Amino acid sequence: MPKYFTKLSKSGGQFRLTIPKALIEVLDWEGVEFVIFEDRSPGVVLLRRFIDGESLRTELKTDKT
Repeated sequence: MPKYFTKLSKSGGQFRLTIPKALIEVLDWEGVEFVIFEDRSPGVVLLRRFIDGESLRTELKTDKT
């Protein structure tokens, strides 16, 4: 799996992170307007695309039959 290196820059009171174009293309996220950041563990952040209200759920649905 490739790794991408990018700079975290401070602008005013916010921090900005640029996601490399190559990663966006691999993920097929060209049309994504919003993303969700989740703090998973110390030093680990999960980044997910936000498509609809269902994307805010953090637990996966499981079929309990």
